[in-house]
Amino acid sequence: MSSSFKLDPVSEKPRDHVSLVDMGLIWRLATPTPEDRESQKRDDSEYHWGDYLDKICSMIFSRHANAYLIILVNDKYDLPLSIKEHDCRATKHPKGPNVFPKPGDRFPGAAEFNQLMVDSGNTVRLQKPPKEQLKRQMGQVQSDIIYCEGETSTNLSTGVANGDYVFRHPEADTMLLSAYAKVRASKYTGPVVLDSEDTDVYVQAAYVLEQVRGDLLIKRKHVLINCHAMLSEEVADIIIPLHVITGSDHTSGFYGHGKKKVLEKVKINSEARDLLGRVGESLELKHEVRANMKTFVLSIIYAESADVSCGQARVSKWHKLKSKCSIHLQPDDDSLNLHMERTNYLTYCKLHYNLQDHPSPIGHGWELVNGKCRPVHHTLPPLPQQLTPPDCSDESSSDDERSHGGDSTDSDGESF
Repeated sequence: MSSSFKLDPVSEKPRDHVSLVDMGLIWRLATPTPEDRESQKRDDSEYHWGDYLDKICSMIFSRHANAYLIILVNDKYDLPLSIKEHDCRATKHPKGPNVFPKPGDRFPGAAEFNQLMVDSGNTVRLQKPPKEQLKRQMGQVQSDIIYCEGETSTNLSTGVANGDYVFRHPEADTMLLSAYAKVRASKYTGPVVLDSEDTDVYVQAAYVLEQVRGDLLIKRKHVLINCHAMLSEEVADIIIPLHVITGSDHTSGFYGHGKKKVLEKVKINSEARDLLGRVGESLELKHEVRANMKTFVLSIIYAESADVSCGQARVSKWHKLKSKCSIHLQPDDDSLNLHMERTNYLTYCKLHYNLQDHPSPIGHGWELVNGKCRPVHHTLPPLPQQLTPPDCSDESSSDDERSHGGDSTDSDGESF
């Protein structure tokens, strides 16, 4: 969706700004390349964890050389009720070994490293070594650095805990914008730079910028994007529910109906924007809001008449399909209702960016399965549990006649 935003780079990069950094991005960018490993081989040595940690530090320092304050935000991998897609995928893979890396240990190969990262316990432990390495290298930079790990945050320059940037969110993307609100609440009026490639961050930034005054920039490769120019105010007001309902990190999209096309419709249709205007205003999904969301899906996304039901729309679509495949059909009422529950919950969390604790997702489109938080896709069976039998009164009378010696003929009068 961010490709549909107006991404104008600023002509002059700011100095003495605040940077908010998604550490998940830095972890990925610092992953050793084949060239990194080959250069170590030429020196008759292996690539070690210490080399990886040094690369993380140098990357942070070089990407934010002009920042006077750098806030590093980590994903929260050990939440008991996590809706992270990473945690859902992790249960589908065999559990890898527990890793306690030391700087002198050999860094694993690409496949082995990916396997280690599947385990949430390893990812939690791997957040500690970069923190310690940054502490050792603080003398190389003039910036203050705050390292956020969900329920704890530490000023690495002083070693003192900082309670201002403690968030119990499942992902860094929402923590980044909550941290932005905290920075502005501290009366800081200078520019703030977001360092993240997550589309969810672009979407939430477009909304938050309309609520909180100040210059907000997003680092995109080697340029800085001015968030003020990304969307009009009218579209920015509903961009979060629009993004979530059409498919996000935690919700599925509608097959064959891309975000870009839907966004273009919404930009020129005020009625479509009104249908999403109240999504996420409260944690409990109200009947009127649910009805508006359903109308949006059927009329705006699927171009159906606003007064048809999901069942009628599915039947009509099925008859029109030349190649019969259910993936092209609209969702049924049951699955759409659950999709709207998840959309409302996620939108609520993103709209209320000042929340330090996110409410439990259980009962809002998710459920507990074997102690894990999983999305609910259906609450009803494919067919009704009780089917109404057809009227068999005529057949019963025929059976009575046959049992009393009547003619054994079918309905056309022909003998069996």
